[in-house]
Amino acid sequence: MIGRKEIFQAVAEQIRQRMPDAEHYFGKLMEGYQPPAFLYLMTYYADDRHNACFTETKLEIQVVYFGKTDRYGTTDFDEKIEVEERVKEFLNKYILPVGDRYLLFSYETKEVDGLLSFYIRMKFQQEEPFEQIKKSEEETLAETVVFKERVK
Repeated sequence: MIGRKEIFQAVAEQIRQRMPDAEHYFGKLMEGYQPPAFLYLMTYYADDRHNACFTETKLEIQVVYFGKTDRYGTTDFDEKIEVEERVKEFLNKYILPVGDRYLLFSYETKEVDGLLSFYIRMKFQQEEPFEQIKKSEEETLAETVVFKERVK
């Protein structure tokens, strides 16, 4: 099964290939970071379990670019355009390789508080491996037996 961590790492790897000199942070920027840097944030996540065998996952990742700034804290316009073009080389493929799967996604580019931001949205389905379901059922059965023994 594909987890959020693998998806974050796959997105970062695609961007890292296009921006090898940038630092990459997950969840929060470290104190004293040096631009250029990318920050990856989970802005939406839902894991809908439809039955024992089927899960549907929806998520959105915000990728924020922190570029070099002037003394007023403004990122150079030309730098933002160049970074956007390089990142869109990946985004315009609309496919993210994660492990042995390829996930489809959509994206949106915005400027938020003067910072270049990419919002990557995806929805995918996963089947629960039969071995995992059987193990889970056996664990539940064992818990039920223990519980009944305690009640007696």
